[in-house]
Amino acid sequence: MKKGEYEAAKSQLQSIQQEMLIDAEYEKLLLARTKESLIQCELAMNDEYNSDQEMIELYLLYPQLIPHSGLSMPVYLQTNARSKEEKELIEKLKSYQLSFKNSGSGPVLKVNIVFGKKEKIPTITLSTSIGAQVLVSPFEFSYQNAHEAIRIMAYGMFNAGQDDKNLNTKTPQNKP
Repeated sequence: MKKGEYEAAKSQLQSIQQEMLIDAEYEKLLLARTKESLIQCELAMNDEYNSDQEMIELYLLYPQLIPHSGLSMPVYLQTNARSKEEKELIEKLKSYQLSFKNSGSGPVLKVNIVFGKKEKIPTITLSTSIGAQVLVSPFEFSYQNAHEAIRIMAYGMFNAGQDDKNLNTKTPQNKP
């Protein structure tokens, strides 16, 4: 890919993806990196390529890769932002490499952000889902400054950067 040989890279990546001996549960990172590279190849070869469905698949495989991938994630944002400060936080969050959608239909990561206060301390509760699958259960945090709040929101929606906060996350379960 670094040499611009996207067709050859795509062929090799598809071969890796279809390898029968790969243990999908054990090799999640390999499969996710392969998916990420396939998306990058397609985007480099085709300006009209819509990666939304593949980005959802990448999120389901390994969401922590997305903030550093350089790829744009389709996101539908639900928020109760009312104050000037809350609306500014949301606008700054939108500057991250996210592709905000006007509706939650189709393949899209739904992010719910609820602003609140506990004993006059500002709080944010964040959760993510795709369809009916809750992927990051609601978690609440307080913040001292806008930069901190935006960082926690941006990484929290991908279940990344919050190891010390012990987020309550769930692996998606297929429902009958």
